[in-house]
Amino acid sequence: VVVDTDETAAVLLRELQRANAGRVTFMPLNRLRPGPDPAYPQSDDVIPIISRLKFAEHLRPAFVQATGPPRGVVRGADMR
Repeated sequence: VVVDTDETAAVLLRELQRANAGRVTFMPLNRLRPGPDPAYPQSDDVIPIISRLKFAEHLRPAFVQATGPPRGVVRGADMR
């Protein structure tokens, strides 16, 4: 779950524990440091998966981290 700060994550975690509602992994935006966008293979047959996602720019660190090392999709694959 992407949250704005680690303080928000702590509040939510305490509430989950109080309610015995299970576990979740938080990704506080103020702690994410994914670095630059990864280098993708230069090929007409590969499209960087992150380029096919729509998200608010302030969430880019979470998307870069979540997609991890370079991943692509084969051009022409159904992206729906």
